Amino acid sequence: MNWEEWAEKLFCLIPSFRLRPSLEKLRGVKVGEGTRISQFAMIIGSKKLTIGKNCFIGKFVVIDALKEPITIEDNVKIAGHSAILSHETAYTRELGKRAGPIIIKKNAYISQGTIVLSNVTIGEGAIVGAGSVIIEDVPPYTLVVGVPAKPIKKVKKNVTHHTIP
Repeated sequence: MNWEEWAEKLFCLIPSFRLRPSLEKLRGVKVGEGTRISQFAMIIGSKKLTIGKNCFIGKFVVIDALKEPITIEDNVKIAGHSAILSHETAYTRELGKRAGPIIIKKNAYISQGTIVLSNVTIGEGAIVGAGSVIIEDVPPYTLVVGVPAKPIKKVKKNVTHHTIP
């Protein structure tokens, strides 16, 4: 087992969400100040991952940037049990989609149990409902829900949609 694999498995067990970003930086993840990464969050492919300032990554989140880059901009919240997967899957191949980067724009909120598949952008201030599967771009300031996720309504700009301690 190489250093990267060892650190990947060990770091997710660290109980301090304030210490975790510093440890992930040792692996090559670019992490902005004030960002918190919860225990049991799994980060794979650290050198292709950028996380902005004041973000929150919940428990049991999987971020897989092994194949394609993932950019999470400032003030993004990702609730627990969600998965951000930049690689190609059987599902994406059947849809005729190719692997590509994932960009989550600032102030977006990803609810519990969401799956974000490859080659999408989630717009600024967007809200993704619990259990949704994102296979297409999400417009800015839009609430999307479902499998696959569809727009439900526009949300107000400059409103804090989430409060995670």
